[in-house]
Amino acid sequence: MRIHRFNDSSIDIMVYCFTNTTNWGEWLEIKERLAYRIMEIAKEAGSDFAFPSQSVYAEAWPADSPEVFTPPQQEPSEETQD
Repeated sequence: MRIHRFNDSSIDIMVYCFTNTTNWGEWLEIKERLAYRIMEIAKEAGSDFAFPSQSVYAEAWPADSPEVFTPPQQEPSEETQD
């Protein structure tokens, strides 16, 4: 296991491993079990994983009602004209 890179909101870790299967479904199950085990190890060590989140702050709201959106009218194309 190695540090792969420092991202904007994460430290990406590369886990390099092999399996003894060539069956796609079995490989996915092994990969999932490995991911869950890594999470368990982090929690047992007193750590956890942060998941992406985003906060939006509104400094002011418009006093009037929002503008009503009216889609533009399209002119009929040559294909739809009789």
